[in-house]
Amino acid sequence: MINSMLVSKKWFSYFINFKPSWGFYNDKTYLIWLKQCRLSPVKVRLVPSNMVHESVDKLEGWVRTTWHPYLAQIPEGFRNDFVGELVFRYLKVYPVDMNGYTNVKMIRLEVEAIKLV
Repeated sequence: MINSMLVSKKWFSYFINFKPSWGFYNDKTYLIWLKQCRLSPVKVRLVPSNMVHESVDKLEGWVRTTWHPYLAQIPEGFRNDFVGELVFRYLKVYPVDMNGYTNVKMIRLEVEAIKLV
């Protein structure tokens, strides 16, 4: 579920039974899956990173183009309002930096594996 400090009560009902179509797992889980797929892991790691957007508009654009499972929960005519409020609330917690950039902490998965014969 979307962090409750980022979304107001007016959107809550759209997410009552919502389950995202993706998950975030630890590196041990990825190691198990690689072995199940007959791949020998060389490197599996989760790397913290910072996604920087040059403006609030670019952050909103990123939400519109990557948050499809969440946006699909909202009626089409209200999606822009939802994105605007989400970004507004996010920036109250994580304000733009002194250059006017927005920053989103991310975790990137890096995998290198060899196919077993």
